Amino acid sequence: MKSLIFTAIAGLMAAAAPQETVTTQGVDWHGDAKDPESNTTWNTAPTYVREADGTLRATGLNSFEGIEEPHVKWVVAENRVERDDFVNITDEGNGTVRMFLRYRGETEGWWDGDQGTDRSDRQRAEIKGIGPHQKTGETFEYGTTFRTDPDFKAYGRFCHLMQVKATDGDKGAPLVTLSLTGNGKGALQYDSGSDGFKTAQAFTWKPGEWETVRFRLKTSQTGDGELLLSVNGGPFQGVTHVPMFRPQATDYRPKWGLYRGVVKGMTDDWVEHKDQTVRKVPD
Repeated sequence: MKSLIFTAIAGLMAAAAPQETVTTQGVDWHGDAKDPESNTTWNTAPTYVREADGTLRATGLNSFEGIEEPHVKWVVAENRVERDDFVNITDEGNGTVRMFLRYRGETEGWWDGDQGTDRSDRQRAEIKGIGPHQKTGETFEYGTTFRTDPDFKAYGRFCHLMQVKATDGDKGAPLVTLSLTGNGKGALQYDSGSDGFKTAQAFTWKPGEWETVRFRLKTSQTGDGELLLSVNGGPFQGVTHVPMFRPQATDYRPKWGLYRGVVKGMTDDWVEHKDQTVRKVPD
């Protein structure tokens, strides 16, 4: 009996093991001024929680390596971007981060842009990086609980809520995106090598309602990669035994936010993310 009681107590203590707060050194970024990352605001000391199973969990904006604000807006009459100081990415409390993008093309002749670039065809408000990056051959799980504004619509172009992108090699296109592909429809997609985007797993979502997603990614330049999605606690489903890499890339980093193509007739929209997580899966 005493043995059973001791075992039960030990199990409860393990389950209730305290979380560890981790503070790391920020990114000391030195790159080409033409690289879009030159517009990133880098956190000097990212701080997040490490759970007993190794999961790294964000607690707010200060948990992330970097913040990608749209520092410019596109002005139609001038056919160019101009600097804008509006804060699009905000802490909403309790670990929730809101990404708010404005589109006033038909009413006021401008819309939020893409970081500090002069690209007029897209809008971006993203945060990136929690803890160590994923390397080739490793398996990581990434997660978020997100909701859109109640009137959110998909407009037929790309609309990404998460990305996993290379930080070296061919780092233009993402390796993985969690995307809203239509009204009530979404997909976990991947662009491995030079094959173009493919769907690993489709899912459904509802405007204004919280949705919890996790995906498991194994990077591989051969045929043993995988990309699997779990929605609201459901089973992991997707593709296995496939190549999963960007050319010449060895290092991958997750992003959360709202990144979408511009379409005439769009409206102001927001997405909120909470419980953003990263976990390296043991070999």
